[in-house]
Amino acid sequence: MLISPTRLGREQRVLRQTFPLLRSRLEPLKELEVDALQFIYWGTRNLYFPAEMSMRLNIGEKVSKYFTAGRIKKLDNPDSPYLLLSYRARFENDFHGLVTSLDQSTYPSIARVINSIEKEFSINPGDQAERLRSLEDGVKRAFLRSFFAPAVVPSYDPGIDGRSKRIYINLIHDGMTNPRKNFI
Repeated sequence: MLISPTRLGREQRVLRQTFPLLRSRLEPLKELEVDALQFIYWGTRNLYFPAEMSMRLNIGEKVSKYFTAGRIKKLDNPDSPYLLLSYRARFENDFHGLVTSLDQSTYPSIARVINSIEKEFSINPGDQAERLRSLEDGVKRAFLRSFFAPAVVPSYDPGIDGRSKRIYINLIHDGMTNPRKNFI
């Protein structure tokens, strides 16, 4: 277990009160290909945003990180996780370096869609880094631990059932609003 259920319950309440995530805010994702939605879905099952961090990010910024983390975890070989090991070698103790790399690794076509999602904060260059700079070390470590943990293979993948975009968007929303399910 990466995070205690008690702490998660408290964080979920804080997040829902501060930034309720309406499914409608994820509507731009329907423009993405199913493979991209699948990576984002995998990312929601493999990356944890502590409440303190989540409150400082735009939804699109989170989705971008979910995409890259999901792509790495889904495409990596579980017996020899080359991609994850290469990220660990470069960013094991470098929170800001990892965050920047996850954002820069998002495909341009996906970044266009993600940038169309409504924003709470400015997206000028350097703004995200400035918002995250004040995070406590424990928050940064929790995020890093979730990224470097072995891949969690979702128990259900809608790709098997006809690859419906709507199903993926609903599961992405669920993963973003209920992180407890992902890490226990």
